[in-house]
Amino acid sequence: MAAQSYSKPIYSGRYRHAMDKKHRITVPARWRSENEEEEEFYIIPDQGNSYLLVMPPAEFEKVEEKVNAQEGLTQMERREFIRRFYSSAQLCSSDKQGRMLLPEEHRRQVGIKD
Repeated sequence: MAAQSYSKPIYSGRYRHAMDKKHRITVPARWRSENEEEEEFYIIPDQGNSYLLVMPPAEFEKVEEKVNAQEGLTQMERREFIRRFYSSAQLCSSDKQGRMLLPEEHRRQVGIKD
């Protein structure tokens, strides 16, 4: 079976990267575009405050649509989730080396120190 080629990256997997002294992490190489320009990602703490979720803007914009399509939620629950989700998100840019500064508030919230 031939290997599939994807036109855009698939943001999947778990990555453990060390944070440098300036509180930057390296965006996984598979997530970066080939043109090596700065890229933007949204960083959001999970609801349990145990990790940070990193999403490209296109995926971030789909969250509301996905929540509204979810069955079993009341309109109030949907609004509360969306409000909480968007209010905790921060747009961050990576530099040309693929490093991204983690927001201090988010680091504190999930307990990232070094």
